Amino acid sequence: MENPWVSYYNTFMPSNQIFKAVYFPDYKEANLKAKGFILAFGSRNKDVYKSIADLGSNELRNLLRTNSYLELEQRAQQEGLPVNTYCLWYLRKNLGVEEPKAEEVKSKKTIAHFENKILEGDCLEIMKGVPAKSIDMILCDLPYGTTQNHWDSVIPLDQLWLHYERIVKDEGVIVLTAQGLFTATLMLSNPKIFKYKITWVKSKPTNFLNAKKQPLRKHEDVLVFYKSQPTYNPQMSNGEPYNKGFRKDQLTGSYGDFKTVEVKSNGERYPTDVIYFKTAESEGEVYHPTQKPIELGRYLIRTFTREGDIVLDNACGSGSFLVSAVLERRKFIGVEKNQEVYLFKKHKVDYIEVSKQRIKEAETQYKAESNKLKLF
Repeated sequence: MENPWVSYYNTFMPSNQIFKAVYFPDYKEANLKAKGFILAFGSRNKDVYKSIADLGSNELRNLLRTNSYLELEQRAQQEGLPVNTYCLWYLRKNLGVEEPKAEEVKSKKTIAHFENKILEGDCLEIMKGVPAKSIDMILCDLPYGTTQNHWDSVIPLDQLWLHYERIVKDEGVIVLTAQGLFTATLMLSNPKIFKYKITWVKSKPTNFLNAKKQPLRKHEDVLVFYKSQPTYNPQMSNGEPYNKGFRKDQLTGSYGDFKTVEVKSNGERYPTDVIYFKTAESEGEVYHPTQKPIELGRYLIRTFTREGDIVLDNACGSGSFLVSAVLERRKFIGVEKNQEVYLFKKHKVDYIEVSKQRIKEAETQYKAESNKLKLF
């Protein structure tokens, strides 16, 4: 049986950081390497983080002083373990931290365990098991908390962001739909990584019950968050070609001086932050009171991901964004609490089953479209 440490370390520790953490060529680098070890290990295990953080760089260095890296390497070979695994094992043993139980290690799943599945339960609990930095895009229509439905309860944003920032890749993107006051709340909940807002203009307005008191609502917001520049594939549109000749030097402006340049276009237009998509009922049956159109999801997924990337929707409802991912050949992970909901107060809906059926239909649709393209 494989030693639980092997599975534990191989799954969760970046080997290059481990190497830097345990091998100190000279004392001058001890403090820097000690910090590197804390950085590599601390975010994953609070107990070990505290144990190491409490040590001075000299003490940490002394942990390995009696064993050169070559000696540790030889011991690792004798044990049949990767050298980085053995070094961490050695360090942790000397720090007096208890070895993880085999069943605890087994509960740590790789991202493959979650791919192309819909998981039922509280997203805050389920996301605890998703490996760090494994998600390319989080695309979610979070509950806005603007209706009286019991399922429309806002997820605690402080807890949500802890999970989001842990599981999304450094170059990944978090795209969330919102409206009204919830837009402002979301933007201010994480201003550090909020980047910009896209306005989705809908084909059909809402708020008819208040039409005599306030304007109908014909748009929703799409908020974009990321740590560093993610994939960006601008979805070009077609327009009329033009040639306005040469623009003279510009000596003033927000972006500094501009040299003489020819202003022309072959008709292609870059996207703006205002997009138009028909509402969900234009695509067929509506299963959820706040169901988003599949085409909106496809547009956003094409914009921010590549084929084969992983898209997570942690409040997937009837699965529209999961269907979008399937049609764009991305992997998906769906999470749904699946609370008892009666659609239009007529019949109970099982959103897990609805999502699975819609995904199955989407896969059939994609195969049909692919076969059609092969004929030409």
